[in-house]
Amino acid sequence: MKHASYQQIRVISCNDPLEFQRQFNAAQAELATKNPTVQFNMAQGHCAYITYTITKDIPETAEDEFELSGIRYRCRNCPEFEWPMKKDGTIHRSKKRSTCRFAEYGIANRDEAACEHLYRGIAQGTLRAIEDEDLELFRME
Repeated sequence: MKHASYQQIRVISCNDPLEFQRQFNAAQAELATKNPTVQFNMAQGHCAYITYTITKDIPETAEDEFELSGIRYRCRNCPEFEWPMKKDGTIHRSKKRSTCRFAEYGIANRDEAACEHLYRGIAQGTLRAIEDEDLELFRME
């Protein structure tokens, strides 16, 4: 994800000193996390120029798009993840790693962050994530 920063300005100007104070204090509280700097221009009456910085996140991948929405998946949520199985055909609960054809070295950990393949598939409608509550492995017994 890229991050872009740019400067903005807010001008506070009033003839009434109490209204100027109210507007100025409100602007300072609102912009406190944006590194505000102030320049007063009392030649214009009660006037202040507040400059501040806005930072925007620019998604570069499907994963970034989901992250901006607060959605994060793990390998276990991918329908392509090959769960380690016992000989009786049940999931081997104690093993966290298994093969995955999309993993860099062919091995994925069920708790690792999901790869771009899952996010892109969900975005394109070709894959559906398996939610943790739907996984037998994570159900309370």
